[in-house]
Amino acid sequence: MGLQPIRTATDYQQVLQEIELLFDAAPNNHECDLLYILIHT
Repeated sequence: MGLQPIRTATDYQQVLQEIELLFDAAPNNHECDLLYILIHT
């Protein structure tokens, strides 16, 4: 997933789906970093 601004409802839904996939990511790896970026932006 490339990072880009959330501009539409579709963008928002896609980010939510990505967060769901990453929610159980192990700490201290790329997936966890991406999850942190997505939920803190």
